[in-house]
Amino acid sequence: MDQVQSCARCPNTTRNPTVRILPSGLCAICHWWAESPHASIRRRELQHVRALAGGGRGEVDALVGLSGGKDSTATLVRVLKMGFTPVAITFDTGYYPAHITQRAARVAAQLGVRHEVVDLRPHIQPEDRASYVLTAELYDREETPLLAERFRELYLLGRERYSVKQREPMAYVRTCQLCRRLVVPAYHREAARHGARVFFLGTNEWVGLSQNPGNGRYTFSAVRRLQPPGAHEPVLVVHLPFLLGAGLEDTVSVLREVGWEPPAGERVVESSANSCLLGRVAEAKAARLLGFHPDTVRLAREVTCGFLPREEAERALAAPHEATGSVRQVLTGAGILS
Repeated sequence: MDQVQSCARCPNTTRNPTVRILPSGLCAICHWWAESPHASIRRRELQHVRALAGGGRGEVDALVGLSGGKDSTATLVRVLKMGFTPVAITFDTGYYPAHITQRAARVAAQLGVRHEVVDLRPHIQPEDRASYVLTAELYDREETPLLAERFRELYLLGRERYSVKQREPMAYVRTCQLCRRLVVPAYHREAARHGARVFFLGTNEWVGLSQNPGNGRYTFSAVRRLQPPGAHEPVLVVHLPFLLGAGLEDTVSVLREVGWEPPAGERVVESSANSCLLGRVAEAKAARLLGFHPDTVRLAREVTCGFLPREEAERALAAPHEATGSVRQVLTGAGILS
């Protein structure tokens, strides 16, 4: 078996079959980041986004995804400081912990922002529901070397079919991709409903990565333009902490201003499964069968772009959440599976 190689900057290793370590000692993503003019790109994007304040069709000019966690709370504070008049939106899939909605409502009330809970389940398409079924069936299977091989195959396929434009049903090893099929269309749908032109998210890494055919360098963007077929206007999805070049300490500083503290039993930095019941029941099994934590790539990106110290990411990845119940039970409880 080949020796496992590790990136010199982030937690990525070659245990993940999609990771390549280059002669520089960096994984490909970190290498591209080091060569990218990302700072100048973000300055231009920030200027454009700031100009959208006051640009809604009515009083509301922005939406902010709000869970009440550290990233979304700090993002709401920052959006208000930028001069926007936002509505805070909490999506409901039926499998987020109950405290998410309650905590988001408290944060919005404290900051004087209107808060809405949007149930995404009525918008589940047949092919999405089929993917939920296939994912439950996958996680129902007994852990064997054969299943481990299948998990790795499906992990690779999931990376190839990451775009929400890919509508073919499939089983997802990373259950976050099931949510993504629901929330990305909802960004545009909800922004258009409110007459807003921008949807802010508290995501600490880029929203887009593309290669310049002229010089071969990669562009890391904080802004994504969404305009589904038939839509009259685009909506910009903005990863605000990344756009601002914020680090973890910057976010903690913003949180101190409003007296935010992690809920009991939570640390400031956690894997995605901390705030999703579906991810929680899948995480440990996926980590065992893959041979690496399924959230490694996401947290590695936060390290790559300077938001998160490597040791914080590695601590969050060191102990996958163990949970009672199963993927099927969670989805049945959410009313997605019968």
